[in-house]
Amino acid sequence: MDSRHYTLGVIVVAVAIAILGGETARPVVRSPALHGRVVAINIPGASAIAQIGAFLNVPPPGACANPIPSKFPAFIQPGAVLDPNRLLVGSRSNFGAPLASGVGKEGSFLSIDPNGEDVLSVPPNFAASGDQPSTLGGAVQMFSANSPHWLNGVNNPGANTAQYTGVSNPLGLSNNGPGLRWHRCVHRAWRRLQVA
Repeated sequence: MDSRHYTLGVIVVAVAIAILGGETARPVVRSPALHGRVVAINIPGASAIAQIGAFLNVPPPGACANPIPSKFPAFIQPGAVLDPNRLLVGSRSNFGAPLASGVGKEGSFLSIDPNGEDVLSVPPNFAASGDQPSTLGGAVQMFSANSPHWLNGVNNPGANTAQYTGVSNPLGLSNNGPGLRWHRCVHRAWRRLQVA
């Protein structure tokens, strides 16, 4: 037998083993079923989503979420903008709220109640008043937008970031532990709640 026939025979056997034996050698991995549903539509550029979750009420210097439960308890009640069961969803739209002057692109975080059975169709201009608006019976509430109502300077005029808002074209939402999402991405928006 010449070497070409031997080599060809080895290749045929190797391919046969790979095709026939390889399939039986691999364990079948079944992925668990994921059940989900569409909660809301008409959110331009929806880009980030996170359940708000419970805020820790740890005295400083502990959890950075401490100011919310201790100073803004009404905002974490059922149905309120920071209800732990609600979802925060980022969007590239201000939903009609005026754009803050010279500080970037439109963008917002909506607080959405996911518990209803109907799909929520978010109206494109529900936030035109520029304040802390809600729509669809409170199922959709504006948490923060790149609009003058949410400038950091509203409640902290001496801040280095007074001319900026907490959100502009959000592409993500940090959640590196309890409360850190507020500190890193949208923490200044809750300050505005105090005035609302």
